[in-house]
Formats: sequence, C-alpha cells, structure tokens
Amino acid sequence: ADQAYRDGADVWTGGRDGLWHYRDGRRERLVLPDYVTVKQFSALARDLDGALWVSVRNAGVMRLKDGVWQRGGGHKELEAPAKWISRGDKGRLWFGRSNNSIVVLDAGAIRSYGPENGLTVGETLQILDGGTDIWVGGSNGLYHFDGARFQRLLGEGDEEFLGVSGLIEYGGSLWLNSSSGITAVSKPELAMAAAKPGYRLKFRRFNHLDGLRGTATNSFPVPTAIVGSNGRLWFFKRNIHSVFKL
Repeated sequence: ADQAYRDGADVWTGGRDGLWHYRDGRRERLVLPDYVTVKQFSALARDLDGALWVSVRNAGVMRLKDGVWQRGGGHKELEAPAKWISRGDKGRLWFGRSNNSIVVLDAGAIRSYGPENGLTVGETLQILDGGTDIWVGGSNGLYHFDGARFQRLLGEGDEEFLGVSGLIEYGGSLWLNSSSGITAVSKPELAMAAAKPGYRLKFRRFNHLDGLRGTATNSFPVPTAIVGSNGRLWFFKRNIHSVFKL
C-alpha cells in the first residue's frame, strides 16, 4: 500500500488495489469517485466528524462522509493534491504541499501559509501538531511554527537537517529522520531556538558510524518515524527498517 492510517480501532490503506477500511476483523473496499483514474495515495487522515480525507495523485484532496465524496471537502482551497494531511491535538487539519505551501482547516476557517510567512520548506513531508508546538519537516529542513510565522531551525556547524520525513516527540526530545541520519534535539534546546532566532541547536546524531544503514526516504510512505507500543522508535530507510531502542 502507498499509505496506511490508523485512528483508534479503524485502519485504512490506500494502494494500487484501491482504498480499504479495516475494523473488528472486517475488510471493506471503499468505492472511489469515477474521476480517480490513478490509484496512488499520498495522504490519509480522519477529522473530528469521523470523515476520511484522502489525497490522490491525479484527483487531489477529497473527503468521504456517510458514503459521499466531496472534492476538497467542499472547499475550493483544499482541492489541490497534498503530500501530507494530519489532524492536530485541537482538531486542526493540516495539508502540506510542494512549493513551500501549507494550508490549515481550523473550525471551518482556512488559512494558507507560504514564503511570506517564513515557510521555505520546499516539499512538506510531515507536520507534527502537538497543540503547543508545531513542527514541520520537509526537503529543505526543519521548521517551527509559532502561530504566525515559520522559523527554520539550524544546528551547530550550520547543520541544515535536510530531507526531514519523520518527526517524533518522545523522551523529552524531538527526533528527526532525515537524509543525514537520525537526530535527537532536546526540548530545552528547541525552546532556546524559539526564543533566540539564529540560535544553532545542539543535537545528537546517529548515522553509519553507529551502524545505521540506509537513508530516509522522501517519497512513499511518510512519515518515516513512529513510536512502537513497546517504547521503541522505528525509523524507516530505503528498503530497510531500523529500530532504535532507548
């Protein structure tokens, strides 16, 4: 499958064999609109109303509610294809696109962000909305959003954190899966950067010198980092699945 998404007991997968819903051991194929001619899924997410949002390569973003599909969920601004769709802690829906563009749907209101808001991420690969801090990872690095502007974060030695396709908040740190390897940045360091623009983050890096093989993918599937139920952090590399045990 190109994409898999889980929300509670519900699981959806999208791939060449179509869009499927799994629950309580049952598997159901969801009928796609006729205008979906290429079954390549880039993002799946569910909103607080229980509707499923889907981004398909040739058809763009669609919303499924009570068996009815709506392009862009009824919002023209949301119809363009999205590389990333996610629901934040407060119910906000984030749509990450290529060309330095992010759109958020919040309680029916739509806001768009781009370079004029400090966003130069290139292709958005993940948006992590924990309610207080919002982090964006993409082809051009790591960004923090304070509610008005995006701030690009750099590390010591002018480390750019390029190709961030996986973000995890765990154990008092923000973990990144990027083209340079696996990186951990502590919360105090992140707070320092937010308070002092231009501050260079101290970070821990795990790469081939630590026995880590492969590089983070920046295509399907994203995100490339997840927390397992046993407290292990999983980082996906090209044709390799790596596990980092704390």
